[in-house]
Amino acid sequence: MNLTNSLAEVLIPAISVLIGFSINAMLLLIGRVSDETTDREEKLIKNTRNHTMYAVIIGLATLVLVVGFLVTSGETLIPIDLPFRTFTSFILYSLIGHYIISLYLLPARFYAIAENVEID
Repeated sequence: MNLTNSLAEVLIPAISVLIGFSINAMLLLIGRVSDETTDREEKLIKNTRNHTMYAVIIGLATLVLVVGFLVTSGETLIPIDLPFRTFTSFILYSLIGHYIISLYLLPARFYAIAENVEID
């Protein structure tokens, strides 16, 4: 399924909202101050912060590529554009899938940080 202009117009706000949630999570992690932090908890917070920053970067890269696709694609599809559009669609769908999977890893880590549960 090739990416179309209407689908790109829907993806832009959806990805933007997810990036906003990721940035909010990053700010919560930066503001996290605990009285008694163990090395294990510090490591968990640091790894979660790194993973969240990675998710923000992947989300921004995906957003830039979707906007770039929307700007460069025309309304009519000429036959020479089909391989480029197919390759671009594959890359964008892969990035979106990777971004969403990376976001699924964050809630368990935030729960562990909030409840002081030890996870590995």
